[in-house]
Amino acid sequence: MLWESEPAGVQELFGDKYLVNRTTETGSWLARRFQGRGIGTAMRQVIAAFAFDHLDAQHVTSAAFSDNAASVSVSRKIGYAENGVDIWAREGKPVPHQRFLLSPDNLVRYEYPLLITGLAAFRCSIGLDA
Repeated sequence: MLWESEPAGVQELFGDKYLVNRTTETGSWLARRFQGRGIGTAMRQVIAAFAFDHLDAQHVTSAAFSDNAASVSVSRKIGYAENGVDIWAREGKPVPHQRFLLSPDNLVRYEYPLLITGLAAFRCSIGLDA
């Protein structure tokens, strides 16, 4: 993701058996100097709206280490509900990893509309359309 022509972070959308479960997951990373400006929130709002509006997603999931206050805050701010805790290893120690679940009705949308190009070819490439 570029912010004012400078690399700022990454926003991912991925899923296992998506054509069956219509559930996708978001993952993101944002350079520290770009944090605290609403960029991470906007990134997550846009990718979730894309999944719901253009890929027929029924749910979008996300997760974060419980001590990652910024990521947890973004998830809550845009409508994700807590959906359990896993225990992951970090630096050789167990750390809680909070899971989140978002439904289309709960998404707090980004204030500007999305402009999508190449959607038909993309949907076909992932098997949504014949």
